Amino acid sequence: MKIFLSSTYRDLIAERQAVEQVIVALGQHFKGMEHFFAREETPLETRLAEVARSHWLVLVVGQRYGATDARGISYTEREYLRASSRFISAYSSRCWQNSSILRRRGMCARW
Repeated sequence: MKIFLSSTYRDLIAERQAVEQVIVALGQHFKGMEHFFAREETPLETRLAEVARSHWLVLVVGQRYGATDARGISYTEREYLRASSRFISAYSSRCWQNSSILRRRGMCARW
């Protein structure tokens, strides 16, 4: 099973490593931005394509909204939207109290 890990990066490195270790220990296939190499697609296109090829999306939400696209939507939110549009199962593993934007958008609960 392919499991894509979605989050901001710099503020959640330790959390991402912990989630990756669990996924690998369970014998599942981890997909995350730290394993992407140079491609013709933009980083966002690469991430969205990997989400679409995954069976699960694990969303780790911290205090940052993250880098945004031209419309002001974060890459992490775009990954969540791609997963939900393709009926890919998703799980939110952590939310901070001051993540009000993410809470309003429904990204801080299991769905």
